[in-house]
Amino acid sequence: MNQPITKTRAWIHDGTTEWFAANGYVNPEDMIDHEGNLDKVQPFMDIFVAYNQHNIANGNAWDTWPSWELCLTSIDQDYAIIDTRMDTESDWVKRSQWLAVMQFLYESPHITWEGYTLSVQGRYGTTFSFDLSLDLNSFVPPGDMDEHDRLVLEGKHSPSWKKKNGGGRMVYAALETVKHSLGSYWAIPDHVSDWGGKWSDHLAEETISFCQHGGFPINIMSVAALCIDDTKIWLQQVSEQIYAQVRAEWWEEHWPQGVPEDLDCQYSKVDWIEIRSQWQEEANRRRNGEVKK
Repeated sequence: MNQPITKTRAWIHDGTTEWFAANGYVNPEDMIDHEGNLDKVQPFMDIFVAYNQHNIANGNAWDTWPSWELCLTSIDQDYAIIDTRMDTESDWVKRSQWLAVMQFLYESPHITWEGYTLSVQGRYGTTFSFDLSLDLNSFVPPGDMDEHDRLVLEGKHSPSWKKKNGGGRMVYAALETVKHSLGSYWAIPDHVSDWGGKWSDHLAEETISFCQHGGFPINIMSVAALCIDDTKIWLQQVSEQIYAQVRAEWWEEHWPQGVPEDLDCQYSKVDWIEIRSQWQEEANRRRNGEVKK
């Protein structure tokens, strides 16, 4: 998935849509709502489906990049339209990633969508959801994109397309955030070995925050896969919460009266590297069930 697809396979002949009708498929332009909001999941998906009908029919990997419709979305316009004169290797990698991700979402029995929101059914019963935000190149809590649209309609915020011309963009959304169905003050689900039912005192949020580094399309696939697995995502939360608890205990032990204003004078950069290393070592011990010596 991380390898770029070849340029010749990413384009139907000369880039026109007539090839589809000539080969027994629907002209892609007849499958896409050009006047609609193409940033929502279904219209966005329709663009990729329209140009990969032949691959869907034959059970092949999606390899055909849309002709021009992605310029009507908030996807990064640097690679939205193929330009053989200006395209970089990075552009082709991004296109191949988007094609793979959209096929994954389309084919997965665990994933549904409505509006901007993707819902992922975990293997053990938990439902996860997040909004696809092409505007922010990220995923945000479900409902945030509808709120964005409402503010735009009321004239309180700039629409995403103005962002590309120096306008505003969403600043209130919690990036890389997923909501789960366990509610507030939840415990690790019982199916997670050694940790089921634990750490509920520290897990009060109905959302989970991630720090992803793979790039937007890869991040979507990675998080969706974690949600489907419905085990590793909780172990990740356990790890983060244990570390947070260790850090909080250190502050309470060393600065019980509060953080001093001259904290920067108390520790050097080398000191902080060592302190954080100690936090991680202690968190690892606790996570592995070891007792501090």
